[in-house]
Amino acid sequence: MSWTVERLDWADQPLGEIDLPKRTMCFRSGFGSGLSRRPGDPAGIVWAVGDRGPNIKVKVAVKRYGLEALKRLRDREGAKIMPRPDLGPAIAELRVADGRVEL
Repeated sequence: MSWTVERLDWADQPLGEIDLPKRTMCFRSGFGSGLSRRPGDPAGIVWAVGDRGPNIKVKVAVKRYGLEALKRLRDREGAKIMPRPDLGPAIAELRVADGRVEL
């Protein structure tokens, strides 16, 4: 079996933003944690999953966005915040054709 990989035109969809002390945090969809095809789907249809909503490591949130209240947690291994808990796991149907990916 051989595979061909090519670069496709894609941009994650904007989901909103939050103004924070140092800068604005922008949110985008993050499909691609997993990709699959279903038997019987037409050529060019791929299903994608985003495994969780937007998240950021605490250390980065403190440094980049000025979230000083989280400073005490920055050295905790694997600590992350989820600034938009209303944005969770999602499944999307993607259409791949002519060098583009459409949601």
